[in-house]
Amino acid sequence: MFDNIETDLPIDNFKDDKLSRKSFVYYIVDKIMQCDVNNRPFCIGITGSWGNGKSSVLNMLPKALPGKDSKGKLICLKFDPWNFNSEDDILHQYFDTLYSQLLNQQDHSKALDKIAHLIKDYGRLIKVGVPFLNITVADIAKSIGTNLAFLAKSKKGLADIKQEIADKIKECTDFSKIIVLIDNIDRLTSTEIQLIFHMVSSLADFPKTIFVLTYDEDIVLHALSDMQGKDYRRYLEKIIQLPIRLPYMSETVKRSMLLECIRSLRRHNNYDTDDSGYMHLLLPYCLKLIENIRDIKRLYNTLDARVYMIGKEANMTDLTIISLLEEKEHELYDWIRTHKSALTGDNSAVSKFSSEEIATLSQIKGNILSSYDISRILCLMFPKYASDTGSSGYTTDIYKMRRTYRMCLPEFFDIYYSMNLETSKISSGEIKSIVTGHPEDLPYFIISLAEMHEIHSFAVTIEEIIENISEDTKVIIIQSLIENDSIIEATSSSYEQDPQSARQESRLLIQYLLERISSPSIYKIMRTHISPTDKDGIDISHFLIHLILESDQGSSTIRSLLKKDQIHELGNLYISGIFEIDKSFSLMDSGYPEYYMDIRYIDKDNFNLYLQKKFQLNPLNKLKFLEGCLAITGNNYFLQIDQSVLTSIIDDKDIWQTLDKARADGRILELSDNQLYAVAAYKLLKETAGDDDSLSAHLDKPIADCQALANQWKESQ
Repeated sequence: MFDNIETDLPIDNFKDDKLSRKSFVYYIVDKIMQCDVNNRPFCIGITGSWGNGKSSVLNMLPKALPGKDSKGKLICLKFDPWNFNSEDDILHQYFDTLYSQLLNQQDHSKALDKIAHLIKDYGRLIKVGVPFLNITVADIAKSIGTNLAFLAKSKKGLADIKQEIADKIKECTDFSKIIVLIDNIDRLTSTEIQLIFHMVSSLADFPKTIFVLTYDEDIVLHALSDMQGKDYRRYLEKIIQLPIRLPYMSETVKRSMLLECIRSLRRHNNYDTDDSGYMHLLLPYCLKLIENIRDIKRLYNTLDARVYMIGKEANMTDLTIISLLEEKEHELYDWIRTHKSALTGDNSAVSKFSSEEIATLSQIKGNILSSYDISRILCLMFPKYASDTGSSGYTTDIYKMRRTYRMCLPEFFDIYYSMNLETSKISSGEIKSIVTGHPEDLPYFIISLAEMHEIHSFAVTIEEIIENISEDTKVIIIQSLIENDSIIEATSSSYEQDPQSARQESRLLIQYLLERISSPSIYKIMRTHISPTDKDGIDISHFLIHLILESDQGSSTIRSLLKKDQIHELGNLYISGIFEIDKSFSLMDSGYPEYYMDIRYIDKDNFNLYLQKKFQLNPLNKLKFLEGCLAITGNNYFLQIDQSVLTSIIDDKDIWQTLDKARADGRILELSDNQLYAVAAYKLLKETAGDDDSLSAHLDKPIADCQALANQWKESQ
């Protein structure tokens, strides 16, 4: 039943009937067959609230009706007054529909043909607001501007024509009953509802006619009260000889359909997390918020939209109950939203709900839910609320709650309100839509993702749908991430929780996608982006060349996807870019000396020669170079490159001599703070290591110690 978007269209055959209404339909058919309407009409009213399936029952009735009864043929027509724009339209179209249905009968006689045309003329003469009196047809024709010439001199009244139609219907043997099905009455305006019942009871109450009307009784009674005053209920009872209430949806069927709705959503969206115990506890309250099959279809569409928008980082049970609360108990839905801190216990929360808050909440009654229902829902959804109120709830370990994305955890709470306009979270559904439907928007979209700290969500979604992404789109994503690397870095640095996460996620995704495209595409991307053209592009070029260099050590597959001459060409492009930038933007002075090490990996023969020229040009470069040889982890400095590599470039004697001279002539102040800290860190590391050139036992030194030593050098100047 549930497949993609659920429409609210009624069914029209028994095979689609999930509510077992077949016996109910045949009960109505049986009553129709029993009716003796040879001299007067009969009216059946099928009542029920919106969404209970009245239209479906009416659609199935013609399929259950036999072609004839013991007295002759059955004629069935369906009329939907909701399709017309005015009261006059409704009246005229009803009689035109009846006229057409009578003429369409096979082998109809002249008598039936005469009845049909009389009915058509009668319908054209009836005018809303014209009293149904025995005034002449000529007067009516003149007042409504009709051009029926043959009526212009008629002395008959409208009542006379109606009686003539009634007499001829009783005499006609072409049919035994006309069954008129009128639907959607409760969707009309009050005056239109009044008109339908006036039509059924006074204007179209011909013999052999059985009306089957469907409506919500409360809506109809309200409309009739405007016309009939206190007697509106008796007026309706007089018209409807057989009122039949549509059976309510049984709890068993409702439960079965709700569970099937959720199972279908899980299948459709590949949900792999499950918490059946939690669903079992909240299911009774979900069922209280569901009245009919329309509610379940609407819920399915709501959940499908939410899952599409927010992805799978939500608990299906929490999503179900919160969606139902939004629809049926909006006050409680908003209350939960405004009490996030106290319900989830996030950092800004008070330790407990105050006694006043608990007392106030205990007085709240919903449109459908009782105060007790509301309290139990909150206790089950939010363990902290249960604890604060001293009630029992549904508790499980924090790891399971995280694995199932429970709403009670502060990091997931906002997801459940992410369909609201004020949220800024970009959903996996939106990501999927852009990637699969509008890849040309990806360059701009990725900037938005970076600004909203959603690169992680983007990477996760890409991995989920990787099989559905074309190579062209993968290339666009890679190029967009590369070209916006500096923007991603800038937005990452403003993200207090993890300054490097977005950039790391972006680069991991670049590598992931490069390994999943063809060799020609890899080569084209690398050739475009591997040569830095300015200082802002150095770091991403450094990352790309290392995807190839590290592959040589067996940690990646990208090198194996490229030809040797391509690798050689890419290496030369990178070195050429580094050399060109170094002319106007000295990497030694800018704090990027580690990029010189890339040259060594690519062109060992020319590396030492190039570096020695830099040292000869400015001896302080020997000290500046150390900044690229160390790194920081936590609160410590550590040696970033192998000591044997470092000593092959420059020996400690040169370093110490250069340091002493720089301190003596004051040029040490030309070093930036970071460069000075690195020199101090290297000195302390070497002093701790002693004669151990590998430094394997002394790989780190506290930043505070390094800064203290560097500050001593500066103060001594």
